[in-house]
Amino acid sequence: MCKKIGYTGLLLVFVFLAFLFSSCGSAATSQAGSAAAGGTAQQDAPEQAEIRLLMLASNSANLVNGAGGADGFYYVQPRPDNILTGNLRYIDYATGQDVALSAQINSDHSDQSDPSYLDSVVGEYGVFLWQDQMYYLQSGASGYETGELKEKALGALYRMEPDGSERTLLYQTGAGSTLLGDVAGNEQGELYLLEQTTSGVDLIKLDTKKQQRTVLSSFEFGTRLLGAASSQLYLTCVDPGTQQGASYQVISYAPGTNQTKEVLSWTDSTSGTPLLSEDTIYFFPYDQPTAQLYSLKGEAKGSIDLSSELSGRNVYEQIYQVGNSIFLPIYDGSTKEYGAIIISTRDQSTQVSWSKFHDEEKNEDYSAVVMAETGDSLLVLTQRTFEEATMPQGDGTSITVSFPRYGFSLMSKQDYLSAHTTDVQKIQMRS
Repeated sequence: MCKKIGYTGLLLVFVFLAFLFSSCGSAATSQAGSAAAGGTAQQDAPEQAEIRLLMLASNSANLVNGAGGADGFYYVQPRPDNILTGNLRYIDYATGQDVALSAQINSDHSDQSDPSYLDSVVGEYGVFLWQDQMYYLQSGASGYETGELKEKALGALYRMEPDGSERTLLYQTGAGSTLLGDVAGNEQGELYLLEQTTSGVDLIKLDTKKQQRTVLSSFEFGTRLLGAASSQLYLTCVDPGTQQGASYQVISYAPGTNQTKEVLSWTDSTSGTPLLSEDTIYFFPYDQPTAQLYSLKGEAKGSIDLSSELSGRNVYEQIYQVGNSIFLPIYDGSTKEYGAIIISTRDQSTQVSWSKFHDEEKNEDYSAVVMAETGDSLLVLTQRTFEEATMPQGDGTSITVSFPRYGFSLMSKQDYLSAHTTDVQKIQMRS
């Protein structure tokens, strides 16, 4: 099974000096390599009092790595004058406006006096909401901290108020390490993060109230956090060294006892994607038109037949989840159209949407990507344009690169399921 490396619980207590920050990668899936999953039920070991865990951020199809709240959506936009810096932005559902997260009027939001300004968006990055506050996470870029960027190239996690004020550095990696974009939390104010080091992937617990960091365990490279349920974390991991090729596992991890159990395993004979939703693991084999359902102990719970929805079509992009829906982006080879199969995790019913996302550079339409839901409406990514931006090279020179800007729309859930709907409210971006 997925190998744990060496140590178990070195407690490091630290008081952070405020400085700068780092990455997150997008809500819903961890993409693993392969085959029809087969798991065996295992006896539960005694555990401490249950502490409910909640998945807060994960590697997903959320292209802007944003977070939806009750009244709006937060995301990070790199700056064209220096693509390694950026701004926090907010989409207000009520007004349909996309604005910098700042009260400064007639400002270009270009320095640290502005609450929306981020002086580092190095590596992957994103935001999530938890316990009435917002968090900005940056992966950092290992090796770049020795150059011009220095500490700005390190992975970091910041906490702030939802309006961007009172930003505080909670954690910063050391040289040679990066943060992965997978985060879980509990009601006691503790976060669970994955940090990739030179020797593997550390699972760390960060007490945000006491500012204490604990390394709980260490795993092989390739380990990602799939989700959280009840008092368990669920991780995907890969062992590339078997005679049959790579092998993959979903394992459970109990933070209270430091115990791991294999839940599902598969090999390179076929490929697939696991996704965790509440008390069910969905496994999508790449070579079969089905979704296989498993309990959190690896027991088979049935399957969803997708042969009709996938007839003449293929899944072309990463599977993701928003709320109680799983989205499978699809391409229809006969009609040359892009769409999405939507699976309800409440009753396993399926529907198909042909709502569009327009890429202006390629002048082509793709499946609209759902970012968040609000009441009976969805915030949907419906447009992508490209702009030129300046990227410092760390040696005093810069190059010009192309980077995407996204356009958003609000549409009713009913309209999202309607073919070729034009009844959308386009979000207006303001500087």
